[in-house]
Amino acid sequence: MRETTKAPLQLINERLYRFDLLQISDSTLWMYMKCHHLISDGGAFVYAVNEIVDLYRQLTAEPSLTVRQRSTLLKRRLEISSI
Repeated sequence: MRETTKAPLQLINERLYRFDLLQISDSTLWMYMKCHHLISDGGAFVYAVNEIVDLYRQLTAEPSLTVRQRSTLLKRRLEISSI
């Protein structure tokens, strides 16, 4: 994780944002978001967080989903990788 947070985002041939999930325990996931300043300012960050919260609420509204199923759905919706 440390390497991921310190590595600069490349302007060519790479997305200008990155989302990662870190599984802390069987029931806890942390999400990491990194964006290049060219595409994100304070307003864009607030918008992104609101979208993520809405998605989280949708996923937690279905109590039969496991943490693994929820993380898979998050990855698909946000195009994120696991660390």
